[in-house]
Amino acid sequence: MESFAVYPSNDDIEVTVRGKPVTSNPDFKSPANFEWKVKPYGYFTVTENETRFNFTNVGGVTFIGVLGPPKPWGPDGEGPEGWIDHVPFLPLHWFVYSLGSEINYNWVNDDTGELLRGRKGLAHQEKNWGNSFPPA
Repeated sequence: MESFAVYPSNDDIEVTVRGKPVTSNPDFKSPANFEWKVKPYGYFTVTENETRFNFTNVGGVTFIGVLGPPKPWGPDGEGPEGWIDHVPFLPLHWFVYSLGSEINYNWVNDDTGELLRGRKGLAHQEKNWGNSFPPA
């Protein structure tokens, strides 16, 4: 397994909902609809039925793909936190958007030209936020 990472500044990241700045937190029941962009690497666009991403030159790799509809954790969009999500002093929160969406992708090593095209697989999507992430 290989890991490719970049660490952009907050000034290079933009999150929008339907092309407009975010003004409130999402709720669990509404369909997802947002775009996360990071200069100069690319974007991640999430809608109710698919997720598209296009990231170029991330540690020498280009990764482009489309994920199908989400497979949610709970029937109403709730995640693994349950009622603990409402405890404000926890150092970490997480939301599982999809346990296993189908994915089609192209992966290119920009340095060597190695290409994986049209592979199919499953993708797990989640968001973690807070003041810390457990070391385990």
